[in-house]
Parts: sequence; C-alpha cells; structure tokens
Amino acid sequence: MALENSLPDRPLRPEEVVALQQHDAFDFVGAMEEEGPIDHLFLKRGDSEYFLHYTEDAGWHGHHHGHSH
Repeated sequence: MALENSLPDRPLRPEEVVALQQHDAFDFVGAMEEEGPIDHLFLKRGDSEYFLHYTEDAGWHGHHHGHSH
C-alpha cells in the first residue's frame, strides 16, 4: 500500500497533522500550512523523505519542486 493511500481523500485538518506527528510511524511530520486545510506534507521515516501534495484531481501524490497543476 502506498503512503498516499493511507491518507484520507481530502486535505488534512490541523488536528490530523498533530495526530500524525504523535504517531510512531514517522520520525518527522511537517505541514506547509499552519491552519487547515492542509494540502502539503513532509514526512520522514528512517532515511526516506516524502513530500506530498493534495489536489482534487490527483488526490495525495508526490510533490516535486517545479510541479505544476
């Protein structure tokens, strides 16, 4: 199962980001936004880093510098 599939099919609420931050599955969870809806996430687990972005068309997906919609 892809990491993106474990997230709801919508932007996250701030309290959901806090829950991810407190979960042992990730070493670090950061959000670009301080208030909801949160549609940009940075997750770190071990040596792996994930930059995720949510759009209605694509759902949660890997986000790369220079990415356009």
